[in-house]
Amino acid sequence: MEITTKVVKTGAWFQVQIVQIEEVGSMFFSGPDKGVEKKEMHETVILTFGKLFETSADAQTFSKTKLVLSTIKLIQKWGFLIKIWF
Repeated sequence: MEITTKVVKTGAWFQVQIVQIEEVGSMFFSGPDKGVEKKEMHETVILTFGKLFETSADAQTFSKTKLVLSTIKLIQKWGFLIKIWF
């Protein structure tokens, strides 16, 4: 499990999200893929900051600020309890 930031385009604007990325594996027991394990990446949005940016570069700069990085550390430390507060 990895918690990181992601810049997304919402209409003409850009926003910063904190996302949780998990690698999920599934094993096939029948059919043409029998005995094959396939891994998929699942992304869960934990928090979307309400601030909007005109360019992706501005959003990337914001995603490296102390506010965002400390929020990620709090989420990593306290888990989903933080999600309830935001």
